[in-house]
Amino acid sequence: MAFRNDVQGGEAPGIGGPGGGFGGMGGMGAALNPMGGGDPNAPPGQMPYGAGDAAGFEKTLKWQLLFFGGACAAFGSGLFAVLALLLSFQWAPASFFSEFCLLVFGFLMLVLDLPIPLTHGHLIAVRDHCYKFMLFLTRFTGRGAWYLWLGTMVWVALWDVEDNALSHFIAVICTGYLVILGVLALVKGVTLSTKLHKVQNLILQSNRDASSFFARGQVKLTREQFKMVIEQASNNPAIFTDRDIDYVVGALKFYPHCEADGTIAVTIEEIEYWLRPGPMLLV
Repeated sequence: MAFRNDVQGGEAPGIGGPGGGFGGMGGMGAALNPMGGGDPNAPPGQMPYGAGDAAGFEKTLKWQLLFFGGACAAFGSGLFAVLALLLSFQWAPASFFSEFCLLVFGFLMLVLDLPIPLTHGHLIAVRDHCYKFMLFLTRFTGRGAWYLWLGTMVWVALWDVEDNALSHFIAVICTGYLVILGVLALVKGVTLSTKLHKVQNLILQSNRDASSFFARGQVKLTREQFKMVIEQASNNPAIFTDRDIDYVVGALKFYPHCEADGTIAVTIEEIEYWLRPGPMLLV
């Protein structure tokens, strides 16, 4: 999910409308994992993302475990490097600061990608603030670039802190894992972003706007309704899988909130923002 500071999306109660457009589907939606905890100031009738069964956009166990493995590699490398530097009693403030930053970044990734629900209030707050102030971590493309950068930090930290074969071997393993994970996430993100951009161009070329997909009085599209919009606009029912639609909807959202019943929807303001001519929206 993503916060966007330049647009304030409106929220209105209920999903769908009485007939017309895609409103005839009513309130039908995909029951995603509701996220407990989070911002107590969330709009009424919504449940903030924060401490649910999945962290943010990593709703599949495969991706979540892969990202959690990368977080463990970064955190473990940072912890090892910091302890090794302290125990060596060397005066190296620049190296210590770099390795301490790696430790902090690894901790943030552990909180974001922990594969079990968070229950501690402080950890929930850390996750919620990551989704608020670290927008790029809510996208595959951002995650990919982030893990590539963490890989370079891990390499420097582990290769330089101890001049022995074991430290060098661990550096190769951890760095290799983070680099491969970063490349995979980048490929996934760029692929989804390119497909979504093609659909955007098709809609713009047809001279339609967001209101074309909403019935009178309707302010939201459920996940299934938005998937129908994408399929009809592209004339390709297989352009996105059901899981891919979850990631796409997450990139379109102004705020990382789901409805009170655990479903998620996109508003007319969010569709309007997406359909503005401009750079490709990164997923």
